[in-house]
Amino acid sequence: RYMILVVRKAVFRREIEVRVSATSAIVHLILSEQKVGKMDSDSVSEISSQASCSQQAE
Repeated sequence: RYMILVVRKAVFRREIEVRVSATSAIVHLILSEQKVGKMDSDSVSEISSQASCSQQAE
């Protein structure tokens, strides 16, 4: 959360290079969150699939 505050503050700086870097950091954070979310949902579906297969085997 601290990183978000720092990046947010950098977005409103006067220097264009700092604003561009802050914007890039925000995009990278969003993309990494999406990857983590996708990995979590994939692992949940895999676990539920394994559970249903093991129930059918009994």
